[in-house]
Amino acid sequence: MNFVNFLFVYIIVLIIWTFYKRYFSSSEFQVKNKHVLITGGSSGLGFSFAKLCVKNGANVTIVSRSQEKLDVAVKQLRGFSTKKDSQKIESFACDVTCVSEVEQLFCSLIVPVDIIVLCAGASKPGFFHQQSPVLFKDQVELNYLGSVYAATYCFQKMLRDGVCGAKFIFISSACGLLSFPGYSQYAATKFALRGFCDAFRGELLLFQYTSHIFFASSIDSPGFAEEQKLKPELTKKIEGTCVLQTSDQAAASLWTGISRGHYQITSDFAVELLRISNNSTNPRNNFLLELLLLPFACIMQHLSPAQGVAKCERRHKQFTGHMTLYSAKPSSLRLGLVIYSTSS
Repeated sequence: MNFVNFLFVYIIVLIIWTFYKRYFSSSEFQVKNKHVLITGGSSGLGFSFAKLCVKNGANVTIVSRSQEKLDVAVKQLRGFSTKKDSQKIESFACDVTCVSEVEQLFCSLIVPVDIIVLCAGASKPGFFHQQSPVLFKDQVELNYLGSVYAATYCFQKMLRDGVCGAKFIFISSACGLLSFPGYSQYAATKFALRGFCDAFRGELLLFQYTSHIFFASSIDSPGFAEEQKLKPELTKKIEGTCVLQTSDQAAASLWTGISRGHYQITSDFAVELLRISNNSTNPRNNFLLELLLLPFACIMQHLSPAQGVAKCERRHKQFTGHMTLYSAKPSSLRLGLVIYSTSS
């Protein structure tokens, strides 16, 4: 059998296998009558996922720091209720960066938690030399430790309550798969969360619990609007003109990935290619398809930073090549190009 025939047979087998995986081996994510707790559930992706849970008959508790935002969100969620008399939709004001508040949250919950969605987080982009160590500490506490604290006390409560088939859903970011100038503070926390989830997943299997991690792309949300105010121009140029997803679209992608039993979940093709090339020893979503796409993933991984730098170089030729980091007031653009020109 020559290579062309082999490739043809491989693609036919791939199509059949993918069709089987999508329509026969996956089942709808079941949340009816289950208790779903969502941190960061008052807005953005957390709120959109809460809507899906409510529409599918779940009892939902949303958590956020602002009681005012929670009250508005709960009122809106009740409008999507399928069982207005019996379906419980509640809220709890809690700062997930405070261990004592997180512990109090799970001590106060009477009803067992079946599913927890760890969505609280924020990005404060900027260049390393222009930000204080305090901001890095705050980012670690919110984006990483906030999820760890909530997972810790929720896990303990699940075991005390004898919950069967519990599920942990962690919200990471595409910055948990790659990083570039402007995201040193944020990407570090998302890489840390990914490492935690990979280890935690194996431990959960001992209790017949499951977990998922969602590498979300850029979402059109209040958080993203605040992020844009802080983001350096170089970071925006490297990112390019990405198409923003709505929070509802991102929540639907997450829901689909959970239904298919995927551990690592993405919401667009570019991030999926990054996931394929950064899979480590984690279970693959579709081995045959990923084997075919892996060369393309490696090519994209190799070229994407160079494309971003080339775009900057074309627009700002005067800054390329021989810049120094020791000028009195280095501009954001200078620093970014020096980083990449010295590493190329």
